[in-house]
Amino acid sequence: LALALSSQISRRASRALEFFFLDEGFGTLDDDLIDAVTTSLEKLQRSNLTVGLITHVAELKNRITSIVEVTGATALHGTIISDNG
Repeated sequence: LALALSSQISRRASRALEFFFLDEGFGTLDDDLIDAVTTSLEKLQRSNLTVGLITHVAELKNRITSIVEVTGATALHGTIISDNG
């Protein structure tokens, strides 16, 4: 999923992008390692590399400044996509 999303976004971009999705694996990390990962991702962002992070870990979500949240479809509604900027 991560590679496919990166490929599609880069292909449709109007300019060259340094972009990739990082798909999870953080649920098993302790707080210190989550902090190290987040700090590293923030450094990448400052160097003009765009990283899409797919996560359910609250600590990571709380430190990310631009979020697109996807809520899966249920019997009552379809998929919900919300964007905070």
